[in-house]
Amino acid sequence: MEFGALQCKPKSPSCATCPIQSDCFARKNDLVNVLPVKEKKLKKRTRYFNYLVCVNGDEILVNKRKPGDIWQELYDFPLIETDDNYLEAQEQFLTMLKNNFGNTCTVTPLEQKKHLLTHQTIYVQFFALDNYIINFNQNAEIKWVSLSELDELPQPKVITNFISSYSVN
Repeated sequence: MEFGALQCKPKSPSCATCPIQSDCFARKNDLVNVLPVKEKKLKKRTRYFNYLVCVNGDEILVNKRKPGDIWQELYDFPLIETDDNYLEAQEQFLTMLKNNFGNTCTVTPLEQKKHLLTHQTIYVQFFALDNYIINFNQNAEIKWVSLSELDELPQPKVITNFISSYSVN
């Protein structure tokens, strides 16, 4: 914990024992009862990630995450993010699934996880994807890698945990 958090508590500052009280801005300006101002906590965002695990022989489909979001430049699986749990947002999920992987694709639920970050709660559902079509021109971040290459790629913890708990073979 930092010094200010221990010494300069908003409701009961410890000015008498403070080693830097002679240089204290709040004390010099009679603002001890006002400073420090406690910042509001960030609102935690809830997200729903539906990962599609596509295996073709000894290869697996991976997605390189783009800059500007969590886990940038790390590798995960092709993803459909929905507004709610896939069962509650089934129409949205199926529409996005068919648009990205063809009308004949099928999914089988594999595993669910709850992944907590400091500013986000992510509900993760893994699916096996079968009978799919991939347009690599439309999805430039997606590529096939061997299962041994997969181990060498940087991945979010939730993906690493899934891979170690689920046999992709």
